[in-house]
Amino acid sequence: MCTSSLICLGATLLSFFADWSWLHPRGTGTLDAFFQILSAHTTVGLNSIDLNTMSRASLLIILVVMAIGASPAGTGGGIKTTSVTALWAILQSVTKSRSHVTFLSVRIPKKNQFLALSSFISYGAILLGAIFCLFVSQDVKLSGFSILFEAVSALSTVGLSLGATSTLDDFGLLMISVLMFMGRLGVLSFALALLKPSSEELASPETETVAM
Repeated sequence: MCTSSLICLGATLLSFFADWSWLHPRGTGTLDAFFQILSAHTTVGLNSIDLNTMSRASLLIILVVMAIGASPAGTGGGIKTTSVTALWAILQSVTKSRSHVTFLSVRIPKKNQFLALSSFISYGAILLGAIFCLFVSQDVKLSGFSILFEAVSALSTVGLSLGATSTLDDFGLLMISVLMFMGRLGVLSFALALLKPSSEELASPETETVAM
């Protein structure tokens, strides 16, 4: 709840100051900005304005919010707010040289840390592969940002669109449909389903220091 509130409020402020078009005569720019961020975060896919009238900066904020996704208790897609929170806690622990990963004075178990990292990597790998296929197969006249926006929206099961989906060919539409299926199933669940479980685990694997 805390993470969702911070994401919505922070993204709304950034979107509002990044796009002066919110200051329209009706005086509801702040409400419109908050609604679009909330729609992207909760992955309901509603929009009260034409997204193509927004600046690239505001669309980038919406894209990031879509990728983060909703909380795991809901039906939304994305990486999930809990995973992002765990990743932020890991980053803080590393930069401050802490022996444990904590968030708001609560220790995060290693299992949850690994799940957060796995979700992030799985989401990024699936998205990167899909975007590569779309870039190769689709008309070069389509902007890369539009394709990226449509792919993130599909994988996070949001439903927001800049209108590029209707211009895709059959392969592109199939790719978007596959992304929606993966997002609905869950990127981590889909990745785990493709991996063959190990028949045995090494009792004491060798340890080697890797330069970072």
